[in-house]
Amino acid sequence: MYKKQICIFGLSAAMILSMGACGTGDSTTTPAESTAIETTIAESSSAVAAESTAPAAADGITLTVDGKEANADIYIDKENGCFIQLEELAPLLANTDSAFDVAVDTNNKKYQTHLGEEYKAGATVDSEAPKEVPENWTLAVDGVNAQLIRSHTSGEKTYFNLRDISALYGFSVTYDETAKAVDIKSGTGYTLELNTDNYETGSIRVYGKEVNYRVYTQVYVSNPQCVAQEVMKIYVPENATDDSPIIMPLKTGAHMHAEMAEPMDVDETNINTVSSGTVGTGGMQAASYLLSEGWIVASAGARGLDTHLETGGKESLAGIAPYCITDLKAAIRFLNYNDDKIPGDPDKIVVTGTSGGGTMTSVLGASGNAEAFEPFLQEIGAADEDDDVFVAVPYCPVADIDNQGPSYEWIFQGIDIENRSGNLKILSQADARTYTSYVNGLNLTDEAGNALTLDPETLDGSYKDYYCARYAEGLSYYMHQNNFVAADGTLTEEGQKYFEEKLKGQDKDRKEYDTEFSITDFFDWNDENGGSASFKTDRYADFLNVYIAKIPIKACPSFDNGLVYEGVDQPVTDSINALFNTDPNDLTGWSHFEMNLGQTVAAANETIGSEYFKSAKGSFEISAEAQKHIAMYNPMYYIQDYSGVASEGLSINSYADDLYQSSDVAPYWYLRVGSWDHLVSSSTETTFSLALNKADDVKECNFRLYWDQPHTGWYDNTDLIQWLTALSEMEN
Repeated sequence: MYKKQICIFGLSAAMILSMGACGTGDSTTTPAESTAIETTIAESSSAVAAESTAPAAADGITLTVDGKEANADIYIDKENGCFIQLEELAPLLANTDSAFDVAVDTNNKKYQTHLGEEYKAGATVDSEAPKEVPENWTLAVDGVNAQLIRSHTSGEKTYFNLRDISALYGFSVTYDETAKAVDIKSGTGYTLELNTDNYETGSIRVYGKEVNYRVYTQVYVSNPQCVAQEVMKIYVPENATDDSPIIMPLKTGAHMHAEMAEPMDVDETNINTVSSGTVGTGGMQAASYLLSEGWIVASAGARGLDTHLETGGKESLAGIAPYCITDLKAAIRFLNYNDDKIPGDPDKIVVTGTSGGGTMTSVLGASGNAEAFEPFLQEIGAADEDDDVFVAVPYCPVADIDNQGPSYEWIFQGIDIENRSGNLKILSQADARTYTSYVNGLNLTDEAGNALTLDPETLDGSYKDYYCARYAEGLSYYMHQNNFVAADGTLTEEGQKYFEEKLKGQDKDRKEYDTEFSITDFFDWNDENGGSASFKTDRYADFLNVYIAKIPIKACPSFDNGLVYEGVDQPVTDSINALFNTDPNDLTGWSHFEMNLGQTVAAANETIGSEYFKSAKGSFEISAEAQKHIAMYNPMYYIQDYSGVASEGLSINSYADDLYQSSDVAPYWYLRVGSWDHLVSSSTETTFSLALNKADDVKECNFRLYWDQPHTGWYDNTDLIQWLTALSEMEN
């Protein structure tokens, strides 16, 4: 967390200059200079109100709204600026283009506001009391929680930072120090021009060094569909130049909305640590370190699968595909549009994300300037600029969204476990065979030009050998990184111990136990050429048993699970099914997205001898509109020729030809997936890396199947930072 400072009045000119706010200086106020309260700043996608006593109102401060003097208590926080109650601000903006209503939900501690609605004093929300009362108050605009809004509570009154909320409701705020006045102009709307006078300052510590920066916050489109999320923060350090690269970390997972993130203190204790879950700190460890090296950090909010708008008393979906990608492209365009306003080089944008954020990263990296997105970008008022990126850094992405399921089933080779037994095992095997045809149709080759194929009967082949070698490569790197290898390539005593100790499994309660296998059951260690591991491919089936013991795998079908069959009346659809719902007004809508699921099910049913598996929608047909959105959300379609897949007898997306080579692909990629990742298919990432290797625009794809990592990311930030730094220096 960092302290924010903005320009305020009722203070001496010298103190204002010392604060470095609103373009008057760069230094940061020291704790000794500050006598005001420290306002809590949101850590998540909501406004947070710290329970504290409001600071006293500054004497002599006047407020005008559209040139007319107005009455309101404006509280001044020396470090955080002006605060006002929404109940006082809303009537002042009534009958203007910045009008909004306010209703207080006391049970859930939430202020519900709606743009363009008439303000009615004393409006409340009738809601049920939650099981746990929220600790802090939140602010929602059209049903969506606002992000990183400063606020504080005094008694029964909650005050919000005037400048923070101005971006949401489309008005401007200026402070006239000479006249000691606060002026609000309504209806200024949303502009693509970055207001360089409207910045704040902050600081973090990176390996003990203080890093000072400015932060600009602005809605990045001129016609926002969800103003609470289509907003970004741009962090500019003191040592930034016009040549500084820009990193955009995506704080999102599971295809949900992206949150803005803040720089954080970084040292050797947390640089490679994800704080919690898949997304954790949103990649801010690496970004904060690079901030200290003069990089610009751009953190953009964006719509996602969980974005539900409330307008005109009606709820609708605002973040189904392709809107999440559209918003992030618009944020990139905003950076290009304002290239001359602040330091940073938009030709050197690095985007990174994990899981669903990794998928978005992959799409952004592959689809630069693709014409298919243009109508969606025009709809939200995005700048008419480029949206390609320089480097894409995806961790565990769904990199081939409509072929992920068959890839996942191929990995597990129809193994006989509880959720893949009986007829489900038959279905899993049929899906695995579908993947063999798919791989053969892609005409993949390894780095030496050797063809990579699979036998549809045995499921084995040169592709499997290549895939298993990626496990060995990841293990080799792990052994060297942990100093388990001596200078002559042999294993040290600790290395030999690690190789021979029993691999861990987890029971249903996630408690660890020793399996019957050790690494030596699946890998040999070769002392030559510095030392490396090799996979015993004949032990692949046993290796799967450890994989499943370590982390339970998904149900079958693993992704497009919209099936009904004996004992299953309601399908357990994946979030991806909902992502490709094409009706924003259907809150529970979903679509199939795997082009060959119907063919796979038919093959399984033929083996079973009955119509055992059926689509819960009555048909596996995918509408043309859904197919377009699926293709736009799959990075493979931009870089891979699919004509060979069709020749293998498989169906291909009807937009495959339209998207192939229709974009400017990022020239550099840093792609990672964990060896124990059970939520995506590491085979898909392997295939994606091979497709990137032969793409014309790609200069380097740094791919690693990372040993001993689950479904997570940013565990190797020191490696990533070193790679990015060398790359940046080379390009300079």
